[in-house]
Amino acid sequence: MAKNINEAIRHYKAVVGSELRAQLALARIYFKEDGVNADPNEASRLYSSLAACNHVHDDPAVAAFSGALTNAEVDEAKAYVRKH
Repeated sequence: MAKNINEAIRHYKAVVGSELRAQLALARIYFKEDGVNADPNEASRLYSSLAACNHVHDDPAVAAFSGALTNAEVDEAKAYVRKH
């Protein structure tokens, strides 16, 4: 299946206000230029919000199911914020 990054971005943006995992996905897309131009300001905004997250589970499966983040994902956000 071909990857349609613009469609994915549209869907993530639709739920970014209520879904932590959508924020994380968008931050990664904007940081890594995954099929779109990098947007460091948007990546920083999203990662900054995620760095303050306290809805965390150690088990990645539980985190994904509950819409939470893992400690590693919060650490990823904190590392991005520190570097940028």
